[in-house]
Amino acid sequence: MQKPDQQKQNTFSVLACVTWWSHDAVGYHPAMSLFLENTSGQQILGGEIPFQGRFTDVRTGEVTVAREYRRAPIRDHERICIFLRGPRYYELPIESDSWPTVECKAMCRLNNTKVEDLFMVHLAKVTMTDEDAQAQLVAQAGRSPLLIHGKGVQLEEIDDSKHDAGKIKQPLRASPGTIAGAASKDFVDSKKSAQNNKKSTNTSYPKNLPGIGSDFYAFDRLFGEAVEVQARAGGEDLTWTRYKSNDLIKEVFVGSHNANKADVIIVVMDRTLKEKELIPLAKLLANCNKSDSIAPFTNSVKYLPAGRSEIMTTAFRENKILSFQVQNDSSINTVIVASRLPYDTETALSNYCRRVDFLKFLEL
Repeated sequence: MQKPDQQKQNTFSVLACVTWWSHDAVGYHPAMSLFLENTSGQQILGGEIPFQGRFTDVRTGEVTVAREYRRAPIRDHERICIFLRGPRYYELPIESDSWPTVECKAMCRLNNTKVEDLFMVHLAKVTMTDEDAQAQLVAQAGRSPLLIHGKGVQLEEIDDSKHDAGKIKQPLRASPGTIAGAASKDFVDSKKSAQNNKKSTNTSYPKNLPGIGSDFYAFDRLFGEAVEVQARAGGEDLTWTRYKSNDLIKEVFVGSHNANKADVIIVVMDRTLKEKELIPLAKLLANCNKSDSIAPFTNSVKYLPAGRSEIMTTAFRENKILSFQVQNDSSINTVIVASRLPYDTETALSNYCRRVDFLKFLEL
């Protein structure tokens, strides 16, 4: 007979949990990823096991639900990664203090009847790519004392404090072992499962990305103060600023005729992008509304002393868009240029590159 003070253990123990705001083409979604271990002492049978993430806006009480299914059997002490991403999207203001407070609760249902609460936590006020979240999950669990000593601990003891994971409401337990390889593989599998339920894009841009005509202040707020500045010398010269970023956008260069408002914006991506991936960025830079459409890119090829150069162009009203690829160190990066100045954008870019030292690598 079970003693009154003896608590029944959950089927799954939580080895690590990461929460974040996940961004796609439509906005920011609350998301959480959990690394679980079957500690029931037996194999779990019964077809598909449904997992559910409930994201509750604390202020409004509105709930959005994410689901993922894992196929049984799950062997005793087998470890799995669950990726839960709320379908509802938010538009987040610049100040994180103004972001919604969201409570995240993960659950699962066993044998179609038994519901287990896995974890409850407040959503971290941080935006990350899903891949960065997976890396944080692996790092968090890998340095956990419970994997070294095999003891149950509170997640506060292993949480990545610099990401402000919020108040933890549930202890977690696990047995010792290494998890990095399993977590990495299982995270990819769970992401594929989630993407089968809802198609999404891996190419995401900040919704508050400043466009043509924006004040330098808007760029400073998003990227921090410019790391380099070259002041206007007069005539047709522009004042140029350079900003660094660590996401899909690698660098941003802004040119202004009056040293205040953006007349030309140059964005260097951290990889090569397809045309369909560039359209949302072009719309942001050209200040398109959601309902506005932008013309497809027109392609042109030039054979220059440095080799073949393919250039794509489009426009929205008075704003002209130019895109090409550039060899930068050991990688090839996509560059997109937006300009509202009346000059030919390609010719003007060549002139900018000759005059501005930190733009020389862009010269066509």
